[in-house]
Amino acid sequence: MLEVLRGDEATAMLKQVSAFNGQHEDSDMEYMLVNLGVKYVGAAETAYVYGKIFRSMGSANEIYKSVSFIDVEVPDPELEADLSPGGETEGWVAIQVGKDESGIMLVVWPYVSYENNTAVFSEA
Repeated sequence: MLEVLRGDEATAMLKQVSAFNGQHEDSDMEYMLVNLGVKYVGAAETAYVYGKIFRSMGSANEIYKSVSFIDVEVPDPELEADLSPGGETEGWVAIQVGKDESGIMLVVWPYVSYENNTAVFSEA
């Protein structure tokens, strides 16, 4: 994780990106912005990484759903790339968390693939 913004900082950055971005519709939740560096350490030909495979979990031990592009537009560069083995990329993702939660963890939740439903990434 290269940078993490939460609360007023995240909301301010989201508003700079788009006038349609704003506070979370649930008053008990907020958006968190995470700038990630990822490296593909698998052996398959390529792996597709993008922001919607990330969810969050905090002190309430609840895994929150991915943030939809309909909910917020993230800052550039948005995390999205096809990576070959050893390939690296950086980009922003948005996750949602409970306002009062601590110990926030980023959860990789890959969508099902017919060939392989997991990908292995490490911090860049």
